[in-house]
Amino acid sequence: GLPREGPVACDMRHAILQHIVLVPIFTQFTRLVLRDLMRVLDIDVLHFELFPGAMPPQGVVENMVQVRPRRIGHLQRQHRKRHLTEPKDPHSRFALFTLPKSKLS
Repeated sequence: GLPREGPVACDMRHAILQHIVLVPIFTQFTRLVLRDLMRVLDIDVLHFELFPGAMPPQGVVENMVQVRPRRIGHLQRQHRKRHLTEPKDPHSRFALFTLPKSKLS
């Protein structure tokens, strides 16, 4: 079990989904694809950033939970490569969707 006293270390593995292409007839299996992707990559939480003017991948955001974007170390855009549809300004607005492994069980 978890200790009841003192700091508890968060040992969750996160990843950001940048590209996904599914043939429209397979969009009904998006949940299974995301679950297997998380299993193969051995991650606990999958994030997806949706920028203004971009179209969300069909079926992906429907399986995710929209959360408020925060300044978290592993999500800071200054320290990683910029996505093609991502604005050059690292402080630009975006919608953040997340999918914890527990939601897929």
